[in-house]
Amino acid sequence: MKKRQARSLPADTHVVLVPKYRKKVMTSRVPAVLRDAFGEVYANLEATLDEFEADRDHAHLFVSYPLKLALSVLVNRLKTVSGYRVRQRHWPEVERALWNDHFWSPFSAVISCGGAPLERVRRQLEVLASLCRRVAAGQLEIPSALARSPFPAGPTLAALCRPAAGTAASWSGGSRRWRGTR
Repeated sequence: MKKRQARSLPADTHVVLVPKYRKKVMTSRVPAVLRDAFGEVYANLEATLDEFEADRDHAHLFVSYPLKLALSVLVNRLKTVSGYRVRQRHWPEVERALWNDHFWSPFSAVISCGGAPLERVRRQLEVLASLCRRVAAGQLEIPSALARSPFPAGPTLAALCRPAAGTAASWSGGSRRWRGTR
């Protein structure tokens, strides 16, 4: 009987990493350290970083990785190594905002790009960000069909773009439900 070979074609994935408590700790010097740490992990795991962008409170990574590599292993290694490298620097802005040993939130968003070109994915993300800005500014109403949550008991598009005044809302990854608190 012929032994099956594991497929090692690259898979393209968009990963969003968020610092603990969604604190705005991504100052101008943090992304450089993150990029170096990510490069080290990618070299060890035979993956490639196609695109990296950091905002003040989250980081976007477009990753190509071999299918023989579990995505959870890749994401956990990225978070562990990069968080350690940033915390090692003892920068005051990070130390003030994050008071324990963790840098990243235990949750992350991983979205398969399905082989779509990077430019197309980037365009779709820009359109979504533009829509959210328009909703937040009151220039656009969300149709009722889109206002429903795509997740069971999850956040609606309206809640993602414009949480109610005085409400702090968060995705509770541990219990897999959306909760808003007053």
